[in-house]
Amino acid sequence: ESKGTMMYDYLNDRKIDDGILDASEKWGYLGDTALRPNHNRYWFRMSHHQAMPAEFFAKLDLDILSDQDYLHEFRDGLTGFEKTEKYFRKNFDRELDEYDDPVRTNTLNLNRNWNKYSLNAEALWYDDIIKRRWEATDNTIQRLPFIGLDGSKQQIFKTPFYLDLDSEYTYFYSEDGQRGHRADLYPRLYLPYKFKNYFSFEPSVGVRETVWYMDRKETGEDYLSAEKKRFNRQMYDIKLDLSSEIYSLYDSSIFATNGIKHSVEPQVIYEYIPDRDQSQFPNLDVDSIDRIEKKNQVTYSITNTLTAKSKKKRMENG
Repeated sequence: ESKGTMMYDYLNDRKIDDGILDASEKWGYLGDTALRPNHNRYWFRMSHHQAMPAEFFAKLDLDILSDQDYLHEFRDGLTGFEKTEKYFRKNFDRELDEYDDPVRTNTLNLNRNWNKYSLNAEALWYDDIIKRRWEATDNTIQRLPFIGLDGSKQQIFKTPFYLDLDSEYTYFYSEDGQRGHRADLYPRLYLPYKFKNYFSFEPSVGVRETVWYMDRKETGEDYLSAEKKRFNRQMYDIKLDLSSEIYSLYDSSIFATNGIKHSVEPQVIYEYIPDRDQSQFPNLDVDSIDRIEKKNQVTYSITNTLTAKSKKKRMENG
């Protein structure tokens, strides 16, 4: 379904918040003496969902504010934050950033799903209002763009092996900080085994290849020709999944049912990721890919499930 909504509010504000008495109480923050002229004030927000050719789907979400005080002062009212957030949540399943969050999220997303694969492309911009408004140093990391291709778990031809895939490419951009490319390829190989009706055992191994090619350092300086800009990392992890199911069937006539199944599913999972020094690799600090934490962990769980079979009315001809 294609649909969209655009909202824009503008105010020519003659009030100056200088942090003194009445101005501070009504318009700003107590104890904050920063001048806030904020004459031309606005809030532009929109969401648009668009069906595209070849079964692609696009989403555009914008949230642009003139200053960090705007939503504090216009939290209520017909076009205030509360009603706007409720509207976008109901009609677009979108959650706006909190009214007191000075960093606003803006995204353009294009996606496509197939039977076994999915493609997700996105431009993501975090607008730091305070840094933009006062032209301060802005090291906020943006994703321009992010492209992800994922494959669901599937059998490899007619072999007993299965494979899934997580892969992505991102260009990280910062106004005053580091910039660079990162590609990450993460396939996982499974060998599931079921011993009659007693238990299931699924060992798997994941292999990760990550490549960085950096354009600028964290300080905002360009790399010198003699400095290393390209980095490679290879890692692996192991997972062992052991599970079983024990169940009983009971006759029942309650709640219009004629049978109840009670199943108990115990499961034990072992996960291992080796410890490795990764300090030599870039750290963009936006997700868990740049620094893979070591793991040597066993988890267990027991799941109880009750399933009822409903009665069906029989129709007789006569």
